[in-house]
Amino acid sequence: MILDKNGMPAVIYKFMPGRFAEAFLHGQSVRVGTLNEFRRTELHGLNKGDSMEGIVEVKGVDSKGTDDPEFAGVRHRLNRDGNRFRIGSITGFDTAVSFEEANINIFCASTAFDAKIAADLDPGYDRCIRIGNVQGFIAALLEGFCRASLCPGECWSAAVRYLDKRVDGRDPIPDGRFCKGSEFSLQAEFRIALATKSASEVKPMIFPFDAGGCDMSVCWER
Repeated sequence: MILDKNGMPAVIYKFMPGRFAEAFLHGQSVRVGTLNEFRRTELHGLNKGDSMEGIVEVKGVDSKGTDDPEFAGVRHRLNRDGNRFRIGSITGFDTAVSFEEANINIFCASTAFDAKIAADLDPGYDRCIRIGNVQGFIAALLEGFCRASLCPGECWSAAVRYLDKRVDGRDPIPDGRFCKGSEFSLQAEFRIALATKSASEVKPMIFPFDAGGCDMSVCWER
């Protein structure tokens, strides 16, 4: 991944169905999803969907409220950080897990164009858009998001880290918005997380944005 002087990827790539590409290129519409939606593998398939999206299994934390003494303070560390995590349980897991908040929208792209990525996608994803001004795109995305939400907002962006998402509660706990299991590493994702000041849970959104300074073009079609 090539970074610019501000530490941003110099370029990112967005795969999408061709029927949406023209509207995206001209800023007429962009879609941002949610972590909860991304977990739905029945919609996205196993190559793209991930049932562990936004979830980190934390060994040594009891979801019923009694922490193992060896891991005292884990719950406090999770909860004090802006309520980004919730403690709960998931069918098939014996230990508690940490959830990223569901009320965050996310735009996903890739830091590299790879023919293998394209081959693994749903056949309906038959276009790839090159975004050459990443900072300009993030600013335009946030502005459009806030306008559509009728509420002030904020955003974070980062390349996704690929790692073992079953962590020891005594170790640093990775940010579930920006990490995935190592089996997805070929995706080379770059994510932009968007959140409003509203307390209500958000759903996937489609909204217009100012594409004028984003330097976007079609770089591949199936």
